[in-house]
Amino acid sequence: MVGRIHKQVRQVRHGPDLEEMGGTKIDGQPPETFDLSTTITDTNWCPKVPSLRPRSSYGILKMRYAISYEATPQRNERESFWTRIIWIGRSTCIFFLASVPQQRGQDRITYYGVLDTLTALYGILGREIVAALGKDSGTWQTVHALSRNQKESYPPHVKHDFIDLTGDAKAMAKQLQGIEAEYVFFAAYLQKDSEQANWDVNGAMLKNFLDALEMTGAIQKLKRVILTTGAKQYGVHLGPPKQPMEESDPWIEGPGRPPNFYYNQQRILADKAKHASWDWVVTYPNDVIGVAKGNFMNLGTSIGIYAAVSKELGGELVFPGSETFYTSFDCFTYSRLHAQFNLWAAMEPRCSNQAFNVVNGDTESWQNLWPKMAMKFGCKVPANQFDLSLDKDAGSVMDLAPDPPMVETAAERGLQGKVAPGKVEQRIDLIKWSQRSDVKKAWQQLVAREGLEKDGLEKATWGFLGFVLGRNYDIVLSMSKARRLGWNGYIDTWDSLSECFDELATEKMLPRTSS
Repeated sequence: MVGRIHKQVRQVRHGPDLEEMGGTKIDGQPPETFDLSTTITDTNWCPKVPSLRPRSSYGILKMRYAISYEATPQRNERESFWTRIIWIGRSTCIFFLASVPQQRGQDRITYYGVLDTLTALYGILGREIVAALGKDSGTWQTVHALSRNQKESYPPHVKHDFIDLTGDAKAMAKQLQGIEAEYVFFAAYLQKDSEQANWDVNGAMLKNFLDALEMTGAIQKLKRVILTTGAKQYGVHLGPPKQPMEESDPWIEGPGRPPNFYYNQQRILADKAKHASWDWVVTYPNDVIGVAKGNFMNLGTSIGIYAAVSKELGGELVFPGSETFYTSFDCFTYSRLHAQFNLWAAMEPRCSNQAFNVVNGDTESWQNLWPKMAMKFGCKVPANQFDLSLDKDAGSVMDLAPDPPMVETAAERGLQGKVAPGKVEQRIDLIKWSQRSDVKKAWQQLVAREGLEKDGLEKATWGFLGFVLGRNYDIVLSMSKARRLGWNGYIDTWDSLSECFDELATEKMLPRTSS
């Protein structure tokens, strides 16, 4: 049962077979080059493999909040506000563009990460962290960008070097000679065929990298590591979680729960920092909204293409997901807001050895967003959209884990025996929809008329969008913990989504829409 759900939910994330939040896998594909550095460069997806679909680890996960916060000493008194002003001025940041080679010939996936800006889990999220660092040369005076190949030009204070995160610690140490930094933003990961393989490989990438810093001596200068993970922390892909989700919620793990490499990474981080002079921060974004040229693995692109094609087919914008979820609640993360949070958390002493939800600050519902989308794209929401007669094969229903995350705390909340498993209910299965002849024809017409990326329909992550819109339960993350420490970042979710559509239009990934 778990294996079947894992396969289905993984497909849901990044096309047939992403979460987000921002991952990829090409095992079993032809020996061609798939370049995920499109997330931060203007490089396009490899034209030789038009059918290659991005995938990520939006698979079955589990969790228990077990990081020992007391393990690492708090930042000391010398790091008061005024003394930090001094070392902020000499801060060094390393951005990692980590090329992850596959086992066959020249096959590879290019991920990117950040050391003192090491960013590489979500292409879109990492790209924005680097962009934010690049705009603040006064604070981040030196940024080291490490990758197998330099794919774009950088500001003068951003330096490029070579790194291969799949190597062992000794190999990485050789590549890191002469490179050191005070802050690491780490978001790199490699998607494998099973959750246990994800656990092993991604844990090794982080551990080996930290070991390499110890070997070179750069660890002596390190102050803080910021690790990007996601709301899978709470098992949102498994079924209904406790609402709202708080950072102190138990991890979903144990008998019957599949591995979650987020937990492995967090434990490695905490263990490494336990007897070190540096500390860590972990972020949990959800349903990421953002743009990276050539990167179709994002919510905005898929839902924008759905709306644009619907306009081309007559103008009715029918919600394709769960009727229940249409009036339920969700929280989203704008990639630029997440980047600003990362920079804030890097410098805030009270964030030491803490994990944080990072969402926009509002709680949204598709009953509010959908009509705004319709207006943006010149469509109309049918008054009786959930009563429309659809082809019996148009939709799909997928059962999620029999014991959803909420089961872990149901008894203490007086809900024992009252928590039903979740489902993904697509009234219009978006993978099937994207393969319809009339949809393909409409997209071709848009491409010809608007000069759009012709492979957009094929590359869009329909499985992921179907999952996001088809869940039949609320997704609400609390921002109270970060607010108590002084974080006041906020953006209206519709504003971020509308801005995303405009940027995608500029990049010729979507047609122009009304303002």
